[in-house]
Amino acid sequence: MRIGEVLEAVGMAFVGYVIFLVLIGFHELGHLGAGLAVGFEIRGYRVGPFGFQKDRGWSMNWRWDRLLSGHILPQANSRSISAVRLRYLVCVAAGPFATSLIPLVMAGWLTSARGLKAELCGYCISASFFLLFCTLIPGSAKKVSTDAYKILTLLLGRKTKREELSARLTIHHLLTSFGRTCSVDDLQTRRIKLDELIHTCEAIPELRTGFQYLDTLREFRNCLSRESAGSIPSLESVLPA
Repeated sequence: MRIGEVLEAVGMAFVGYVIFLVLIGFHELGHLGAGLAVGFEIRGYRVGPFGFQKDRGWSMNWRWDRLLSGHILPQANSRSISAVRLRYLVCVAAGPFATSLIPLVMAGWLTSARGLKAELCGYCISASFFLLFCTLIPGSAKKVSTDAYKILTLLLGRKTKREELSARLTIHHLLTSFGRTCSVDDLQTRRIKLDELIHTCEAIPELRTGFQYLDTLREFRNCLSRESAGSIPSLESVLPA
């Protein structure tokens, strides 16, 4: 194979990957738009390896082990903690819905397209169906799960699984932030932040009773009430997996 042919193949693969990232980005924009519409705050947005995270401000990060996926981090707040499961269901379902619109648009363009434009439209249609197929397969591995898995869990899953999703949506990032600042905040500030976390959990029906992290948070709050500023117990036991 000649060098020119190799370069051409590499170039086509690169263009194909960029287009696929654009399709993933459109899928995640569906999640993002629906999340904002139902009142969630978006704490993170990732397309392939390119991610943006919101802490005190927005920052960019890289995840080279996530080349073919995307993700958003919605966070429920005081405006959206009521009916949180229904809101989250809308947010999750919006991604596959957005992806399903791509073949319809591309099919309209394909009827009048010729040459390279027709090939690109055909590729976008095929890649969109592939992406939609992947998101509609129920599956979960470690901290990654497909949209179909989340939808089925929210609709039909066991109570503990629904609680886990609600916990990730409502308090996971608050807990993580609290864990990062626990070593630098004064004791009174830690107590105030922990009281806010407990209040947030208690305001959500799915988390109010029988939620494992809520009981642990209360125990941790009691420890903070007894401990001095220089002797604070570990927070690792209360952080969601």
